[in-house]
Amino acid sequence: MITTTTTAFINNTAFLLILFVIYEVSFFIPDRYRQIRPFFNGLLIAAICIIVMSMPFEIRPGIIFDTRSILLSITAFVFGLVPAATAVVFAAVYRIMQGGSGAGVGVMVIVLSTLIGLVWRQWSYKLSGLRRWLNVLAMSVSVHGAMLGLMLFLPSPENLDIINRIALPVMVVYPAASLMLGLLLLSQQDHKVSVTKHRSYIDNAPNGVFVIDEKGRYIEVNRAATEMTGYSNETLLNMSIKDITAPESMPSSFRIPVTSVFQWISPARRRLLRTFFTLSTTTPSPMSTTAAFSILK
Repeated sequence: MITTTTTAFINNTAFLLILFVIYEVSFFIPDRYRQIRPFFNGLLIAAICIIVMSMPFEIRPGIIFDTRSILLSITAFVFGLVPAATAVVFAAVYRIMQGGSGAGVGVMVIVLSTLIGLVWRQWSYKLSGLRRWLNVLAMSVSVHGAMLGLMLFLPSPENLDIINRIALPVMVVYPAASLMLGLLLLSQQDHKVSVTKHRSYIDNAPNGVFVIDEKGRYIEVNRAATEMTGYSNETLLNMSIKDITAPESMPSSFRIPVTSVFQWISPARRRLLRTFFTLSTTTPSPMSTTAAFSILK
């Protein structure tokens, strides 16, 4: 019976990985509408939670188990208050609609899992490395230890039998699944923040930044680059370096490797982009400001 219970929990847990994929959808929302992203994420998470809750493992009539505690605690920890609160409202209403003798305890699990995730977020969200791993694991153990404690509110003496049946998968499978899902989402979120910062640094750089491919065609330019050249962003992206800069006009003394211009780029991005050279000129012209060029390997 324990094996059957554990297998059901593992199958239910595997469905949570879809959250990692769905999270990408929110980044298609334009930046000018970024204020609605938390609510949009909350609705997506609520939809996943309801789907998970619609495929429960029933131990007794009206007493069901699923992976909502994993989803809601990790949601609260990674996404924060607004998405978590949105998901909690939908999850609680749906659990009440499911009915049964365990409905009240089910709602308490929903609320407590979310609260623990939010408290943990305030306490230790910015930890990194091994401490982040241990932190997510400790949070999940706390959430599911509390979940087992809430089972005592179920009718006696069935409550002790239920705790005995679910204790192993809840305290082994659930923390492992929480750790995997939490670290995947945190890693995904870190990457998005890094990309956003990279974009912001380029866009707001005081000097012109041009990124070219191996044929010298512009594939990325910033605002300062358009001001330097007098061309629009769209026009520059249809041009190449030879269209605005004659090779003989660039003294060899200025064609020096640069390693410091993009030090703020992540190591992965730094391997992708390699600084090619800088150009400086003292003659009044659209190119009279220092420009940084990169070539895509």
